Amino acid sequence: MTDALGDGAPFRDLALVVALLAACVLVGRLPAAIRWLDPVLGGVATWLRGRGLFVVADVRDEQRRLDLLRIALGALVTYPSLGNVATALVGGDPRTIAPTMADLILSVMLLVGLASPLASLLLLLSINLVIEPLTGTRGLGSVVLAINLTALTFAPAGRDLSLDARILARPDAVGRAWHALYDLIGPLTRDRAAVARFCLLVGYASINFSSGLMHLMTETWVSGLAVAWILSDPVITPDAYRAAHLLYESSPAAYVALTSAMTHGILVFQLGLLPLTLLGRWPRRVGLILELGFVLGASLLLALRMLGPYQLVALGILFWSLRWLAGRAPGWSTDPDPRRSAEGASAGLAACPSESRGGFTPLFRGLVLCFAVMLLAFVPRMLQPTYLPGVTLTPPAFHPANAALLADLARL
Repeated sequence: MTDALGDGAPFRDLALVVALLAACVLVGRLPAAIRWLDPVLGGVATWLRGRGLFVVADVRDEQRRLDLLRIALGALVTYPSLGNVATALVGGDPRTIAPTMADLILSVMLLVGLASPLASLLLLLSINLVIEPLTGTRGLGSVVLAINLTALTFAPAGRDLSLDARILARPDAVGRAWHALYDLIGPLTRDRAAVARFCLLVGYASINFSSGLMHLMTETWVSGLAVAWILSDPVITPDAYRAAHLLYESSPAAYVALTSAMTHGILVFQLGLLPLTLLGRWPRRVGLILELGFVLGASLLLALRMLGPYQLVALGILFWSLRWLAGRAPGWSTDPDPRRSAEGASAGLAACPSESRGGFTPLFRGLVLCFAVMLLAFVPRMLQPTYLPGVTLTPPAFHPANAALLADLARL
C-alpha cells in the first residue's frame, strides 16, 4: 500500500512517501489538528472497545504481547534476508548487495529490539518501495509484512523483551537518547493500541478486498475451476495433487463440491473480512476461521513463500491474547474480557506510561494521517481489476497429469 502514490521509481517513491509523512507530522503539531484529530482517534478507540474489539485490560500485558509478536515477525523477516544477502554476495552486484544488507540489518534490529520504532518504520517505508524492487524479490508477502509493521510502529513495540528495554534502564547519555526516541513516538496506551490494531485491520482487509474483487471478476475463479486446477497441479501443489486426483477419481461430484466450497469461502473472507470483524463476536469468529483455513492452506499447499506466516502474525496482532499472564491459557480472542485482572506485570519491562486514554504525539498523528492518505490513494487502484495488487492466476502450460482432469471439470 505504500506504493499507491508512486510511479515505480524506487528512490523517488520513497522520497515522496517521506515528504508526505513529514507534512502529516507537521499537520499533527497544529493546535487545530490536535483539537480535531485527538477526539476522533479517541472516539474510534472507544467505539472499537464497545464492539468488543481490541480491549486492553492492562497496558503492560499488551506491551509484552506486541513484543512477542515483534520477535516472531523479526525472526520471519531475518530468515529470508540471510539467504538474500548470501545470494547477493555471490552475485557481486553492489546494487543488490546494498539493499539486501539494509534489509538484513533492519530485520535483525527488529528481532532483537534495538531502536525498534525506528527499525520498524524504516523497514515499513523501504521494503515495498526500495528493497524488493531493487532485488527483484517482490511478492504479496511483503505487502502483508508492511501492514504488520504499521501496527508495531504505531503502538509502538520495543519496550519489552528487547535491547531497548535494557538501554532505557540506563541512567547515562545513551539511555537518555533512547528515551528521546521513545518520547518522540509516544507511550503505548489503550487508545493507541486500539487505533494501531484498527489500522492493521483496515489495511489487511483492503488488500484482501482488492484480491477478492479481482477473483470475483474472473470467471475461472467464480466457477471454482481455478481452485480445482491449483489443487490438481503437481507443480503448484506438489504435496496435495495426488490426493486431489484420488478424490476426483473416486467421486468427481465430491471434488467439485469441495473446490466450490473452498472458492466461496475464500471470496467470503476476502470481501467481508472488515464487516465480519466489526459486526460482532460470531461473525468475527466465522471470518477468523475462514481466514485461518486460507492461511493454513496457502502455507501447507502453495509455494507462496512467506505469505502464510506473515498472515498468521497479522491475525496474532489483531486477535491473540496473552491470557497466561493472568493465570490462563493463551488463546485467540475475538471477544476480549475487559474485566481481566491487571496482575502479572513482567519484570524487565521498561518504564512505560499506562494511561488509558490519549498518548497521541505529533509523530503518531502524522503516521495515522499518512496511513489514511495512502489508503485513500489505494482505493482507485483497488477498484480497477486490471491494476489490482492481488494474486493473479496466469497458468503455465497444463501438466500432463491434470490435463484430462481439467477437461472433465470444464464440462461439469
